[in-house]
Amino acid sequence: MTIVIDPSNPGFAPFPTDVIGVTLSQVADADAHILSSQIVFKTEADRRLPGSLAHEFGHVLGLSHSPRPQDLMFPTTARTTLTFSADERVLLTMMYAHRRPGQVAPDNDQALGQAGTGVIRLIAN
Repeated sequence: MTIVIDPSNPGFAPFPTDVIGVTLSQVADADAHILSSQIVFKTEADRRLPGSLAHEFGHVLGLSHSPRPQDLMFPTTARTTLTFSADERVLLTMMYAHRRPGQVAPDNDQALGQAGTGVIRLIAN
């Protein structure tokens, strides 16, 4: 994982102009293995905003945005926490500690035992 400051990064293109950071991850389609991640902020000040680095790190771990302001993954700086909520910690535990071998998000049992495609996906959050 790398962290960079690059306001002209093309990863910002699909998002509204007020987005301060994005996480770009390469994921192997066969097993949802994270190959690499880059957290990109527009400015150093954005990186230093309370919770912003932890929020983007949540994307590195595979979390999406939450509609709840009490979650770290709430998509604005109006979030009310600087750490993962209890629910987010449970989700991370389910994603990593309790995932059965062969499971690929969203843990659809139909995918168990199927051969991987060998495709690498770029995910931007």
